[in-house]
Amino acid sequence: MSGLSAGLVPGLNRMRPAVRLEALALPIRQALERAGPLGARAILFEARGELTPAKLSGTGRRELAALARSRQLEIAGIACGLRRGLAHPDDLERRMDHVRQVIDLATDLGTNRVVLEAGPVGDPQSEECSHLARLLADLASVAVKRGVVLALPTGLESGADLAALLEKLDSEGVGAAFDPAAQITGGFAPTGDLADLANHLALVVAADGRRARAGRSAERLSVGAGEIDWLTMLENLRDTGYTGWLVVDGDNDNSDSACDGLVSLVRLMGLAGV
Repeated sequence: MSGLSAGLVPGLNRMRPAVRLEALALPIRQALERAGPLGARAILFEARGELTPAKLSGTGRRELAALARSRQLEIAGIACGLRRGLAHPDDLERRMDHVRQVIDLATDLGTNRVVLEAGPVGDPQSEECSHLARLLADLASVAVKRGVVLALPTGLESGADLAALLEKLDSEGVGAAFDPAAQITGGFAPTGDLADLANHLALVVAADGRRARAGRSAERLSVGAGEIDWLTMLENLRDTGYTGWLVVDGDNDNSDSACDGLVSLVRLMGLAGV
């Protein structure tokens, strides 16, 4: 799946900064106004509330795309959150249909990334993992026809386990949304996990984190505020050949963290020459 990264931004050989809209904690129009001056070239948003496929009519989709373009912003992707893991037996077909609708929404909005929160992979040799793989293969076939890649977030398992699932699928329609902060807070090793997932990168989330310590819970933080050496991480990403979006996310308790993280990321990208 070596084409995943290059396919995100055809003709470009540099990474580009984006921001998750919800992390700015502002209404849509104000968030779009805020993103560009901070250095973002695109936004990613979650398909929920007024931005669900059911709520966004054809006119609403055209208006949203035009509003982003008027702020010189692209749409880097859409996050598709699920209340349960994709493979949970309850309401399975409803969830599958929702993902298909989000794929259609992505196509209508001119983006080719859907961040699908499919749930834990589990043991790559287990029947549960095989069941998840079958469901993902079904959705990936839909995504490929629409020119979309489903990006599975990291953080629930090691990079090696997620890579094993992606290699089993062997589809251009599914890859990894690499989130080094989630790897840190999940107790994994971001540098090694990046190496394991190097051929499967569909999108990268830019955030920081601290591991749990005695008497202290793990923390998700803005870029530069945690344990990750983001300058080295950017250089490592460049070495993989990744040329896609770096989507800034903040912590859940501080709406300023995404702004701080975006400014820090843009500065570090300049230093790293990516």
